[in-house]
Amino acid sequence: MSEPTPEPQLDGADFDFMADEYSLADLVTVVSGKVLVIGCGGGCDIVFVTALAQHLRDNSTGSVYFTANTKGGFPSDVDALTAVNGAANILRLPSAVVPVNPDVPTYGSTAVEQSMPRFEDGSPYIFCLPSKSKDVDECTTENQSTMIPQIQAQGFDAIIGVDAGGDGLTGGVDFEGDVALGRDVQMIGVLKACGLPFVHVVFGPGCDGESQEAQMRAALHREKLAGSFCGVFSLRPLSWRENCVGLGPTRTPMVCLAACDSDDPADDQSSYTVIQRNIKPRIPTRWLTHAVVLVFNLPTTTSTITHPDGTTLVTASQGTRTTTTVTHPDGTVVSVETV
Repeated sequence: MSEPTPEPQLDGADFDFMADEYSLADLVTVVSGKVLVIGCGGGCDIVFVTALAQHLRDNSTGSVYFTANTKGGFPSDVDALTAVNGAANILRLPSAVVPVNPDVPTYGSTAVEQSMPRFEDGSPYIFCLPSKSKDVDECTTENQSTMIPQIQAQGFDAIIGVDAGGDGLTGGVDFEGDVALGRDVQMIGVLKACGLPFVHVVFGPGCDGESQEAQMRAALHREKLAGSFCGVFSLRPLSWRENCVGLGPTRTPMVCLAACDSDDPADDQSSYTVIQRNIKPRIPTRWLTHAVVLVFNLPTTTSTITHPDGTTLVTASQGTRTTTTVTHPDGTVVSVETV
């Protein structure tokens, strides 16, 4: 009997993304003004959205944070929702907060969203991706042509996209066909294409049970090379326990809550957790107590220094990527890019 063919080694499969710390305080300076904080994949993303938005509200001045969650199509209880500022695919929930009934399935409805506290602006809102196409190009075009004008019309200055588990990076398994058809992937594409400063926050990488450890490391390594990866922050300063009433133990906020409540030291690299959902991957436990920050569409800042001999030094920075270009008097140009 021949030996089984080994799985191909993924580039960056050993990337230790946990080594780069990011301060939640820095997030306040990266995105400001009228900020949309939205769950990219729907479901329990809204629990993390609410926790992050509340923390930012409590620790910033001059900014307003709106919350929302994503649905693939319109939810089953759409008749109870109303349009936000005339936007057909951005809907407002009823004002009454209704706790989740653990005996009633929540999939396809707004039951989890309706259990969240309401902010003064009436959020959380529901963003409904319209396309049902199984063709990637057609699906992407339909979603972006519908959603982008409606989002831009709301007057947001920046967007934070919350992705529980990170299937928005790896593609996950919550779709039929091409990974680019996944709801998280589609919504992240919409949000990036809005042209506003966009921060993609992955809560508890792997907590959704849709990605293997090596997949997640490789995906974040690609983001590091692209200059969008900023680092990780601890989830412990955030509060979401009070918004988990009625949720089962395998829902993503509960998985991360269990890890945060565990006795494992925060820096224990030997502890692993088997996620009891989807493909049931084995994930480093400390991943489940942190969130990853990726930044896109930031404005470029440029500085120029001209030396007496005619040499010009131009430095352009965007996010974590810096390009330095040196132009010598003889016309020779040398560029160095650092991430």
